[in-house]
Amino acid sequence: MTERRRIEWLDYARIVATLGILVFHYSTATLHGVVTSIGSLEHLLPVTAYGFVGVDLFFMVSGYVVVQAAMEQPPGRFAIGRAVRLYPAFLVCMTATAIVDQASGRDITWGQYLANLLLPGVFGQPGVDGVYWTLAYELKFYILVWLGLLVRRGKLLPTMVIGWAAVIGVNRLLDLDLPFSEGFFALFAGGALLARAANERVQWPVMLALAAMVVVSADHAYEFATTLDTAGLRYISPAIAAALVAVFYGGFFLLGMAKPKLPSAAFAGDLTYPFYLLHAHIGYTLLNWIGSPDYQGASLGLAVAIVVTFAAAVHIYVERRPRALWYRWANAVVIIITRLLASPRKPVEQAAE
Repeated sequence: MTERRRIEWLDYARIVATLGILVFHYSTATLHGVVTSIGSLEHLLPVTAYGFVGVDLFFMVSGYVVVQAAMEQPPGRFAIGRAVRLYPAFLVCMTATAIVDQASGRDITWGQYLANLLLPGVFGQPGVDGVYWTLAYELKFYILVWLGLLVRRGKLLPTMVIGWAAVIGVNRLLDLDLPFSEGFFALFAGGALLARAANERVQWPVMLALAAMVVVSADHAYEFATTLDTAGLRYISPAIAAALVAVFYGGFFLLGMAKPKLPSAAFAGDLTYPFYLLHAHIGYTLLNWIGSPDYQGASLGLAVAIVVTFAAAVHIYVERRPRALWYRWANAVVIIITRLLASPRKPVEQAAE
């Protein structure tokens, strides 16, 4: 992500979120029979079942950094930066997942694959990997920020976030169905408000909006945990899930104010996105290929090590080294689209002399 200054503790937040999602998916996969060769991990679920709130943590991190980074960028540069951040790694990881799925007996159609090149879930096609549903929320958030840049430019974005938070709160209170206002969006808005509280003099409108986002986010986590409980995860307490999200807010607020200097975790933080894209279906397949109920810990460790190695290769050889090339291509696409959308100009006749 494009940041004016690397904030060390946010990299640790990304790592914690990734670990939470990892243990949730791997332990619940054995519960539902997706992974069978390593035996049941049900004994871990009283703890690992709460890893699903790692998604909430990821969305808060995005809200914290994206709005701050967007404030000093024109709309076009922001859009290009977000596309370069998300798409190359997604294309490679999604293609690799489709290949592994086919090799392991899961049927991936060409229609499903081609639709996923645009966005998982479009044209009624499911994501190649179920975890891609979070990308739709990320993209909607980026679109909303981009629209804000178009309308009022970057300097007013923090103020606009307060208005967005008010809409989210009203939407939740009145049980409406307004766009960009459901529960997960409160996490993006909350992250942006936390960043503003950390970087500016604290003002009551910011704190009031932030308090509302804590309530909405915790309430949404409670509700989401209830749906997981009905899906068979009887180990989850919705109250604990809600409390964890509230703790995230408190931790972000304190760390943002303290601005602690921590050992750099930039490389590990950068691996979290490709690792997230790769860990589920590819990880499940690896566990079924190499797993053993007698060596559960070793099986899990080896599978994670392989996925981490793959994620590191994607980061270095897809995201980092060819980054300038991705920016050139993205700029070229924007120029072509702009020319296609521009109304043709009539030739100016030369004045008679």
